[in-house]
Amino acid sequence: MFSFSYKNRIAFNYILSTAILISLVFFVIFQIISFSVYQHINDDLQEEIKEYREEIKLDTNNTYLIQVDQWSAHDNNTVNVNPVFVQFFDLNKELIDKSPNLKGLDLKLNSSSYDNQYYDTLLNNKAIRQLQVPLIQNSKKIGYLIVAMSLDEAKTLLNNFRDILLIAFPIILIILFLIARF
Repeated sequence: MFSFSYKNRIAFNYILSTAILISLVFFVIFQIISFSVYQHINDDLQEEIKEYREEIKLDTNNTYLIQVDQWSAHDNNTVNVNPVFVQFFDLNKELIDKSPNLKGLDLKLNSSSYDNQYYDTLLNNKAIRQLQVPLIQNSKKIGYLIVAMSLDEAKTLLNNFRDILLIAFPIILIILFLIARF
C-alpha cells in the first residue's frame, strides 16, 4: 500500500470526496439538460400533432379529407436543420399520405402499444424522435398520424455538453488537489 504523508492523505481524501460530489452534480446537470432538450422536442411534436389533427377529416363516404395546403407548408417541403416528417395511415395501417420531405422514405407505424408515446428511432440512418397517435372522429378510430423530428441537433448539443463536462472534471480535480496540497 502507498505511504502518504499526512498532507497528502488529507489532500487525497479531500479530492476523492470532491470527485464523488462533482460527478454527482455533473450527472444531475446533464440529466436535467437532457430532459429539457427532449421535453422541447416533445412539445414541438405535440404542437405538430395538434395542427395536423385539425386538417384531417373523414367525410360521409369514409373518405379521408386531408388539407393538401398543410403538406405544402414550408417545414414539410424543404430540407432544413430541424425538419418535421408526417405520415397518415388508415385503420388497416395502409399509407394514405405523407409529407413531401420524406420523398422515398417512410416512417414506421408500430403496434398500438406505441400510441401516444415518444420514442427514438432511425430514418435513413439518422436519429429521429417520433410520436404516433390514433386519429379519432365521432368516438371511432379512423387511422393513425405519425409526426417525427430530427434529433441531430439535439444529439450534437448533448454530446458537446457531455464532452465539456468530461474535460472539465479532471481539470477541476487537479486544481483542487493542488490547492488542498499546497
